[in-house]
Amino acid sequence: MPLAVTLLAQLTHQKNSPSQLLQRWHHSKTAFIRTGGDHRESSVNVSIQISLDLLSAMTGGTEGGQLLSICAHLPDGLRLPVFAQLVSHFSDIHAARDLLFAFALVSVGSNDELRMLSPVRHFVLKHLPMTASHLAALRDIYFAVAASGPITMDEDFSQLAKNVAPEYGNLTSLLLHLIETEESSQELVDAVYAVSEYSYYTAPSPTLREAFRLRLTTHPAWLANCLLNLGRTRLIRDEYALATDNFQAARKLYATLDDKIPEAQCRQLLGQCLQVQGSMKPPSGSCMPRETVSLS
Repeated sequence: MPLAVTLLAQLTHQKNSPSQLLQRWHHSKTAFIRTGGDHRESSVNVSIQISLDLLSAMTGGTEGGQLLSICAHLPDGLRLPVFAQLVSHFSDIHAARDLLFAFALVSVGSNDELRMLSPVRHFVLKHLPMTASHLAALRDIYFAVAASGPITMDEDFSQLAKNVAPEYGNLTSLLLHLIETEESSQELVDAVYAVSEYSYYTAPSPTLREAFRLRLTTHPAWLANCLLNLGRTRLIRDEYALATDNFQAARKLYATLDDKIPEAQCRQLLGQCLQVQGSMKPPSGSCMPRETVSLS
């Protein structure tokens, strides 16, 4: 059944007559199209907006909207352990959840997590921002999850990975939001590093570090570390040209900072990149590049 029909059908159970809903529908759809909305998207968006308007008028509706906004930032669903930690940040989070069920804005996933359909999620992300207090609470919860995960491939990796694996998509989504919206901090640096290192050993992705790199121009030490580890990720993904650029930039920053050990590491990794690309051949028994290849 189309999402728009499902949402409107649920609203009839909230003591809204069909004639009232029809009137709201025409008013909201006209406003949506007037502001440049796509006709193909209007039915779903108007239905979601009507649902949110009626939700806000309900007792407890404000908290329902706040919970919905939290769910929108968690594409893999609001899992029970996180839900339990949010209880103290709501007057009645269970009533808020039940309202969202009643309006068909969320559903229960296979692991009892709260999930929402993609059109609802994208609409809520655009029109219903999280409160500062709830964002801070979610930040603390997920920074703790990131800190509990593995950052090295050792005997504890499998056990520690169980803490991060179910929340990896949510961690990535939330960290990308924080990278975009808040000032860089040591806590954020540590969380991005931890999640990126987990990714490095499971499904290497440059997404977090690439986004973070763009925000670290005024923090040379953090930027150098980000570039070095971004290069490592590019290297393991066989993206040699990009890895070379990252290592070159990191090496120059480390030289400026007079940090010799990571600078030497960058030189060694540059040698590996250039060797694979066929730009050089090291002397027998040596991993260092020939003098004819510039690593400056």
